[in-house]
Amino acid sequence: MHSTGAPLSGSVEIEFTFGGRVLSRDSPPVHPVRIGVWRDYLQSPSAAVGQPLTVQAVVRTSAGSVTLHWPVMVTS
Repeated sequence: MHSTGAPLSGSVEIEFTFGGRVLSRDSPPVHPVRIGVWRDYLQSPSAAVGQPLTVQAVVRTSAGSVTLHWPVMVTS
């Protein structure tokens, strides 16, 4: 968020990690964020079904960048 409270635009890069290691990147790897919102369906690698992965999102805006992590269990 901007210092005025307004949502920011920028980009987000999505990576799939296991044990801290990047296994793959979403395709396309970089997505636009418009007025603070990004939505999409992620397709994980087929070999990841049943494995505990972490979706790592690197968000970049004019105010800086932040890396967010979400643990997920991949299903078919």
